[in-house]
Amino acid sequence: GETASDYRDKLTGETKNYLTHYVNVEGLKPQKKYYFKIGSGGKNNFYDDSGRPYELTTGPSLGTQPPNDIIYGKVVTADQKSAEGTIVYLTLPNGSPLSALTGKDGMWAKPLQTVRIADLSAYLPYDVETSILNLKVTVGLKNEQNASISLLAKNDKPVPTIVLGKNQDYRQVQGKTEEFVKKD
Repeated sequence: GETASDYRDKLTGETKNYLTHYVNVEGLKPQKKYYFKIGSGGKNNFYDDSGRPYELTTGPSLGTQPPNDIIYGKVVTADQKSAEGTIVYLTLPNGSPLSALTGKDGMWAKPLQTVRIADLSAYLPYDVETSILNLKVTVGLKNEQNASISLLAKNDKPVPTIVLGKNQDYRQVQGKTEEFVKKD
């Protein structure tokens, strides 16, 4: 009987129409099954799993998180304008996906240390030197293109600028290059 709205609507206090939605559901309990439907366009328009609610089970409480490892970057359009409202999906091999939403300036950030193994039972151990991060960007505006980027975890501060419509591969880059160095 509870409702969760698009994250952007919570920030602005007004409901808007989006091509894609970004919803943070808060207050869920560990190791509990939840059922949900997705509403759109009015009170009686629901998307479900062939007439049944979708279901998911939350992972267990894990206690202390590994040390902070914040990944961040920027998404821009092909003409180098900030891409507000895009969703960045982050995956590490054998890990559950994380996501972040870009702000007005196209910037996004996510604590990478919160990645869990696929069954959610533990934090995912990864080697910052050799682990490959894959990022896919989904655009919430019509007529925009998506993007993807792959890189080594050691080169994620910041992630090279993600350009919509481009697929970029930085896995072979060793160490930080000028493109990776944060400019003051």
